[in-house]
Amino acid sequence: MADRREKNATQEQRFAPRRPRRLPALLEIEGAAGPLSCFIVDISTTGAKVQLSPGWQSAASCPCGPNTRASLFERVEKVRYHCVIVRTGAAQVALKFSAPPLLPIITGQRAGQRPSA
Repeated sequence: MADRREKNATQEQRFAPRRPRRLPALLEIEGAAGPLSCFIVDISTTGAKVQLSPGWQSAASCPCGPNTRASLFERVEKVRYHCVIVRTGAAQVALKFSAPPLLPIITGQRAGQRPSA
């Protein structure tokens, strides 16, 4: 399967090529009971595909389908993406970003700076 992914990555001719990843994230779907833990399995500048636990639709307890608004929070870099659902599957959701990503606000001292006495 890894060979197939590598082959697809070299043949990628999309406007916004997908980059395979395995990033922990939270998916918040409009109308859902709460955020769903997931992994971003590929991402581009225009969207992402996330992997959820099978049966995620029951856990979300909402009629989640195409054009449902959502928010994807990537836990490592703490970036939030506003998006809409494009496609759903048993354990995957395809998302299209609807706005530029929201980067974390950095407050306090800068990296490498010593606190003032």
